[in-house]
Amino acid sequence: MNRSGPSPAGHARARSWSAERIRNHALLPFAGDLRAADAALAPHITEAALAHIVDQVPDAWLEGEATPIETRRGYIEHLRTRLSAPRAFVEEALRAQLV
Repeated sequence: MNRSGPSPAGHARARSWSAERIRNHALLPFAGDLRAADAALAPHITEAALAHIVDQVPDAWLEGEATPIETRRGYIEHLRTRLSAPRAFVEEALRAQLV
């Protein structure tokens, strides 16, 4: 978890991907069919799976403006928002592959 910068709730409200960061991703040149990968994998990332993953983060890493419980909820919301279709980061990566 990024322990500096905006809170998870702030991330959920903000555009959390950057076209430049996607274009410059070290693994993008090696990526295969991103649309197929997205279609196959996205359904497996459920809210329950996100909650399980975020629950593994130690409370000490989540201290700050909010309680660890509130911070976990914020991260789950942020990640759930990123997974909502259409996923802009996937479309941007597809455009970047064409360059």
